[in-house]
Amino acid sequence: MRKTRRLMEAFFDTDYAVRDGGVWRVVRIGERHPGLETLVKSTGVFITGWNPFGKRASAAANDARNRAMARILAARGYRTLPHQGIGSDGAWAEDGFFVRDMRAKTARNLARTFGQLAIVAIARGRKAEIVWAF
Repeated sequence: MRKTRRLMEAFFDTDYAVRDGGVWRVVRIGERHPGLETLVKSTGVFITGWNPFGKRASAAANDARNRAMARILAARGYRTLPHQGIGSDGAWAEDGFFVRDMRAKTARNLARTFGQLAIVAIARGRKAEIVWAF
């Protein structure tokens, strides 16, 4: 899978938002969010099943992929919160999951299964970083 410059830039031009109760916590790649760090013991990841390989899919297909991912995460015992990736221009958004205490390597493997180009990882005391799956 070839990453185009446009696709790579899209990841960096995105707000990664987690809904914790009634509060949205937002972080961008290269930033820290201490409030978000309180949701994990050590690490966490933003992951989605939407739009595999950066190609727009139908709402029904995206929802089905996220439901399948939710089943896998639940079966593996992971705790999740709703996540939304929102383009900085507001023209698009993708729903997904903030997975508490999932290691980046594990998330990268799951992302590959769902045709995702990357995940975004956080760790206590560190800036959010992109982890390429392909």
